Amino acid sequence: MSEETPRTTDQAAEDERPALDASAEELASVPYEDGFSIRVVLGAIFVGLVMMPGSIYMGLIAGQTLGPAAEWVTIILFTEVARRALVSLKRQEVYILYYVAAGLAATVVAANLAGGPFTRF
Repeated sequence: MSEETPRTTDQAAEDERPALDASAEELASVPYEDGFSIRVVLGAIFVGLVMMPGSIYMGLIAGQTLGPAAEWVTIILFTEVARRALVSLKRQEVYILYYVAAGLAATVVAANLAGGPFTRF
């Protein structure tokens, strides 16, 4: 029988850590892909024509805004529509779509459109 030396918790933790050098090399080898496409433009139009008026209406009726729900609803809808159309969205397109929706949702709040004349300061 051979005796093994007991492992310390530091040695076990070092074995479980991912190699940082390998991930840096993987990131360096990934080519640049543009995320701005017609799909993102259509997403911005959708947010401008559907989500913003919905957020304004909700603000006037209930005194609340859609907030972060506007971003996620847009992403989920466009992901599902793309899946049904047998087209895949790139990660860059989803990222830009998320920030377009967030920017337009923040515009509603910043311009004080959600509460209209009924907003209390």
